[in-house]
Amino acid sequence: MSEILDNIHYRLFTLHTVESTTGQLTVNTSSANIISRGGFKTAHPGWLTLVSNIPMTGLGSVPHQKVIVKRPFIKVYPPSGPSVSTYKVGCYAMADKLSKQYKEANVLYWANLLLDLTYPFINHCVAASSNPPPPPI
Repeated sequence: MSEILDNIHYRLFTLHTVESTTGQLTVNTSSANIISRGGFKTAHPGWLTLVSNIPMTGLGSVPHQKVIVKRPFIKVYPPSGPSVSTYKVGCYAMADKLSKQYKEANVLYWANLLLDLTYPFINHCVAASSNPPPPPI
């Protein structure tokens, strides 16, 4: 673990452009069309059209495919001070938005690696157990 933490190349992911897909993502950012709003992201309707490396099935396999797009936001409070229901949804500056998305991508990358370690361990424990766990797995 210390080797991973000491070496920055082990802590970041890199994008392999050969495996990249080119496309267009259209987002309806109208406040009237917000599907949902959480603590720091809004969900908007969108449409995805891929133009290279198009998969045969699944996400991006059809042009103008309907998707839900999450967008980070900041709470903008009135000058009189914050209250629970008086904020407006504001947008991050592009530099801040990219920084936050980069951090989120790294967190998701690490979470995926941890799950890749966790599931084989669980499967090993279940297989080695003389009694299977109570709920069916």
